[in-house]
Amino acid sequence: MAVYPDLSPYVYWDRLDQGDEVDPEAAPPGTLNVGWLGREQPFPQGPVDPELTHALLRLSMTHHVRQMRGMHGCPFCPVHDHVRVPFAESPKDSCLLGSAEIQVEGDGTTYAAPNLVAHYVADHGYQPPAEFVRAVLAASAKAGPWAALVPAAHPDLSTGHDYDDELDLTWVGWLSPDSDFPTGPVDADLVATLQLLRETHETCRTNGSFACPICHHRTERDGPHGSGMADLTIPNPNGTPFRAPRMIIHFIEAHRYRPPAEFVAAVLALK
Repeated sequence: MAVYPDLSPYVYWDRLDQGDEVDPEAAPPGTLNVGWLGREQPFPQGPVDPELTHALLRLSMTHHVRQMRGMHGCPFCPVHDHVRVPFAESPKDSCLLGSAEIQVEGDGTTYAAPNLVAHYVADHGYQPPAEFVRAVLAASAKAGPWAALVPAAHPDLSTGHDYDDELDLTWVGWLSPDSDFPTGPVDADLVATLQLLRETHETCRTNGSFACPICHHRTERDGPHGSGMADLTIPNPNGTPFRAPRMIIHFIEAHRYRPPAEFVAAVLALK
């Protein structure tokens, strides 16, 4: 992996050939390096700060940027292999480090670090610059423990775009613990039909998963990591397609969520 002095100008992603198009992953001008360590470069060491380690692992999920296809191992460990660190806030109960960066802002400055920085701090006593530490702790506190584990919230029947801004959508079932949602009995065939539609109408599948934002439970039906691994896109005969999280089934069964009637009708029409 590339090695740069702490607080030197960030150039790692910029040095890669991204072609002539504007790169949405590019770091902001003035971004500074932190934690780009190597055997050939001495680095400051000291006592391990568990709070900083925890914050960096959280930010490896919430402030994750510039994902690479390959993996870098730790240059200091005897076995130069993938680094996986146990972390209860992760959907997989651990964080796999070495293929992306953490980007965080503080006092008007943007810092970019390989996500291995969490391992360097925890296992090799690396002491990052104080200004970076302040930025990391502030960003972690703002993100909160469940920021990476719950899906985004949208009011029922509000409209928007999908993740690539290519499709107009009508949102259904994107619940939040901070907002009331309708509850009550639903058609007996609704859940069964939604289960079947997971085979034919799933979209936006992800490698990770979400915990329920209401109860923070990871439903056993879909394995130990919950049901939030994909969305359902349902044709809407009267407008833009409905987009619901796959977790809508859990919301209905566990929290008595009652989806809008027009969504229910569209789902049952696909039986």
